[in-house]
Amino acid sequence: MLNRKIEQLAAVVLLGIIVFISGCGSETKEPQAPELSNENNGTPVVATKKIPHDTSKPDGAIRQVVEGLQEGNPQVVWNAMPASYQKDVHTLVHDFAKRMDPEVWDATFATLQKTIRVMWAKKPYLQKMTETRSMDDPNFDVKKWSADFDNSLQLLTTIVNSDLSQHSKLVEINLEHFISLTGGDIMQQVASASRLAPGDPFRKNFQASLGATEVELLSMLGDNAAAATVRITSQDPQTDKQEVKDVVFVRVEGKWIPLDLARSWRTQIDEAHTKLEAISPQMVARFKHRLLGALKIVNTGLDAMEQAKNQEEFSAAMMQTMLPIMGLAMAPPSMEPLPKTVPQSAVGKTIKLELQGKIDDQLLERIENNLLLTETDVDRTVSSTKTNDGATIQLNPIVDINSFAKTITFGKVIKVDEQNSSIIVELK
Repeated sequence: MLNRKIEQLAAVVLLGIIVFISGCGSETKEPQAPELSNENNGTPVVATKKIPHDTSKPDGAIRQVVEGLQEGNPQVVWNAMPASYQKDVHTLVHDFAKRMDPEVWDATFATLQKTIRVMWAKKPYLQKMTETRSMDDPNFDVKKWSADFDNSLQLLTTIVNSDLSQHSKLVEINLEHFISLTGGDIMQQVASASRLAPGDPFRKNFQASLGATEVELLSMLGDNAAAATVRITSQDPQTDKQEVKDVVFVRVEGKWIPLDLARSWRTQIDEAHTKLEAISPQMVARFKHRLLGALKIVNTGLDAMEQAKNQEEFSAAMMQTMLPIMGLAMAPPSMEPLPKTVPQSAVGKTIKLELQGKIDDQLLERIENNLLLTETDVDRTVSSTKTNDGATIQLNPIVDINSFAKTITFGKVIKVDEQNSSIIVELK
């Protein structure tokens, strides 16, 4: 529901922790052949040895991270980061949070929470819709669909009820705590969902891949050495192809980090801050009214879905809910910064839309939201009054009345009066 670039930025910032450190942990594992179990049809089962590792050496630090991830403990990734790196990421996330509009953020998560609640409550209707669409699919398994549905909603529930859900918590979020608790829950739920999928891809591809990786310390000049070379042999669990890499690690504040990461860390952090600085209050305000307008329509649809007494009512309400989401997906708000000055010729004025035809409160509200959700450089204001033969809408600001008239889709434009700043529209 948020603009795609903004919506994904929060996830990118948090998941970037994993990406940045992946060179240190995700390709490495104590040399160990996966055990095979007949109960799992030959699928590799990773045997995790709970033995202490000497993290003062790079191979031990790598194994510590890998085994933690195998056990569903993403906090080991955070613990593997130097203290200054942790501070950098904290600062980045908090800076991002401060640049987000609290009203938009909280309203978005409140809508997501409501969506999940409605989906839980109306699962039978959703199941019926899926069964109808899958009538010609001989492989459709309703029991599997039901299990997948439950696991997916449980995963989403964990995310939308976490510390991300409230802007006041986001600006003060403790990432170590978030990664340990919420991150751990997410990994467990992904693993549970994967067990229902053919071949259990999380276990077979992720965990088994880690288990099949070998780590060998090639060179390290003394216990206090600042650099070391590690040979990492990784294996693709699907093709059994091996790849061997010799990676140079350096010690940063007592933590072993790939040399390439250490060299690029500051540049990556600075670039991330530069991108955040481009998100100005003016830019956020530019798309705020569209997002809040879309959320308002979605919530109206969710209310109708929740109150639906039969399949037909539910399906109609669901379509009403999806329309604004599809509209934002096809025409997301522009993230280009506004010009510092607005030419005098571009100053808009109020126009009057005279709507002719039968119109109820629900249709009038949809038309108002349609006008608000149209992409503009400035926020629009809309007010309406119902008349005997339709309704009148005051809309401000409009720069070019003729260009605006061409964007009207909810009716047929009968007349454009530039002198009186009015447009007559015959409703469909």
